[in-house]
Parts: sequence; structure tokens; C-alpha cells
Amino acid sequence: MKILCVGGGPAGLYSALLLKRSDPHHQVTVFDRDVPGTVRGWGVTFWDDLLDAMRSADPESAAEVRDAATGWRGLAIDVEGRTRVEEPDFWGHSIARATLTAVLTRRAEELGVEIVRGQEANADDLSSEADLVVAADGVRSRFRAAHADELGARVAQGRNQFAWLSTPRLFPEFHFLFAEPPAGWISAYAYAYSDSASTFVVEMPPETHQRLGLGELGAEPALNRLQNLFDWQLEGARLRAQTDDAGRIPWASFPMVTCRRWRRANVALVGDAAHTTHYSIGFGTKLALEDAIALAAAMTEEADLSTALHLYESRRRRAIRRARVDARFSQTWFENASRYLPYEGEEFAMLLNRRRSPLVTYLPPQLMLSARRLVKRLT
Repeated sequence: MKILCVGGGPAGLYSALLLKRSDPHHQVTVFDRDVPGTVRGWGVTFWDDLLDAMRSADPESAAEVRDAATGWRGLAIDVEGRTRVEEPDFWGHSIARATLTAVLTRRAEELGVEIVRGQEANADDLSSEADLVVAADGVRSRFRAAHADELGARVAQGRNQFAWLSTPRLFPEFHFLFAEPPAGWISAYAYAYSDSASTFVVEMPPETHQRLGLGELGAEPALNRLQNLFDWQLEGARLRAQTDDAGRIPWASFPMVTCRRWRRANVALVGDAAHTTHYSIGFGTKLALEDAIALAAAMTEEADLSTALHLYESRRRRAIRRARVDARFSQTWFENASRYLPYEGEEFAMLLNRRRSPLVTYLPPQLMLSARRLVKRLT
């Protein structure tokens, strides 16, 4: 079988790797638009359940990912130093996105996958040349956009502005940070992804972003402004950004991608091309790699391509349902964080930690806290 994968990120590489591993006779090619050495993004998070799934799918790459990953233990919630709550029973793993793609690239090439770099490919153009095309071309998928009506595709833009940054300041715990300058509140998610760097995702309402002038500033003055706002945690460490062509931080609103169908003829959507979940629950990489595992399994189980793709889609749509609901409520919580910031200590931590619940999202915070106090008294 001739299989072509569009996209050289984790979803495309892992799909290619597993499809080739399932049958060495498959002719598998990945088209990566980036040239060698291109780095997109910083660190990504995952948990033991993903490592377990990867061990079952391909023990060799799973072992490399495990060895290259950084473990973080504990959760810290900090509002400008005045509210600090630490929870030790929260833990997980993180890895540089560049390291993850390097591991998957090496393993794919070892198995005989061909990787064509620096070439933009279109799944539509390739569909007549292959038995199967894997559209792993990300959140801005050209294939999904071209067939949006047929796929039932929808992209809903979130309200807040965010930027994916990095810092040499190491955060051994997962940190939720909140600053409240006169311009309006700002939050950050921070966690170490190597022994020398941490991811630092900054999020804020559009009003705060506009008042701070971050969209007009070049990268250095914008980073300086953010460093000053989070200085109590950064402790003098610099923030780093991957800039756009104009030399600015690429601020964006989060795109919530949904599709009623993940396949069309011999093309299957995987990863962000098919679905997204808000980064505040940290499941993006996990779900993308699990898509690849499910696609390879379905192709192994079913000889008929249409049946295999139907099986893949039905399994994965069910599997991600809970995560999508959690992500939607978590995103809504952060888009309305001003409701919760007046609370301090354990009360604020409770409201943040239960952000995936529709009750926290839609009920008045004081009502939620009163109910919690009542439950504690009764138990």
C-alpha cells in the first residue's frame, strides 16, 4: 500500500511510523513543509497513560520519549505572591516539541519511512497518487478548509489572546500564575520541559492585550513588558519567543476545531487537523499521538480501507469526547477569570481546579464555595 502523510509534526510522523511498522511492505512518505532545523513551539505535556499506549504501539520510540522527557511533580497556584497554594499530588511529564519530533523522525526513518522536507503538500493533490493519505497538516489544515462543508468542519476562535513562550527559569512544579496590572489580568502556565528551560504560556483578555500594546510592539519590548509583570516568579530570567516575519510575538486566539467527519474518500484527518482541545488541559499532543495509534490499529484490523477509516473515526470520536468537554469548560473559565480572581487561597484554588465542571463555569462562584463548605461540614 502506498501511504502519504501531509505534515511533519508529531501526528504525521507517528502515523507514518506506526503504519510502516504494521506492515513493512507499505511505501510510506511524509511531506514536511519545514526545512531541517526548524523549531516550532517549546515544551508539551503528557501523562503515563500516553507512555503506556506508546509502549504497546512501538516500544522503541516510547523508550526514547520516556528517557528524553522531564518529570514535574506538584501544582503551584500563585496570584502575584499574595495567594500561593501548593498541591503535591499532581504530576506528569513534558518534553521539548523539537525533541519529540526528532525521536519520531529517527524511528520512522529507521523503519524505512521516506521524509521529504521543505516541500508544501496538499492532501487533495496527493489523493489520486496514493492508497491512503493522512492529513496531519495541523490546525490550519488546507484539506479540512477545502472540504469544510462535507466534513462538517467548524473553527471557533476563543476570546483571549495567548502566546507560547519559553524561559531558562526552571519550574519543577506545574505553575498557574496570575498577574493583575492596571491594564487588566494576565495568566501564565509554566512547567519545565528540559533541565535548562520551561514553557511559559501567557494568556490575557483582548482588552488587556490592547492596553499593554503587545500587538504593536516588537518582540524584545513586548517580552520586557511581560517579564516585568511576572518578575516575582521569573526572578530576573528572560522570556523567549519564536517571532513572526515582522519580528513580533505571534499572538493568537485559540482555535477550537471540530469536525463531524474525519475522513473523505481515502484521506483521514489526524491530530489538530481533525480536532483541538484548549491548551489549559494539556491534551493536544496526547490526543494527536493516540489518533495515530488508532489509525494504525484500524488499518491492521480491517483490510477494506473505507471500513478501516470508519472504524478509526468512530473509535476516536468517542475517545476524545470527555477531553473536548473538559477543554471547553476550562477555556471558558480562563475567558472569565475576572469572576474568580477576587477569591484567595484555598477558595481560589478550588475554583481553578474545578474549572472543567459546568457548575463552576455557570454558577456564581460564591454559590459553589458555599456548597463546598456545606459538604465539608456534612462529611
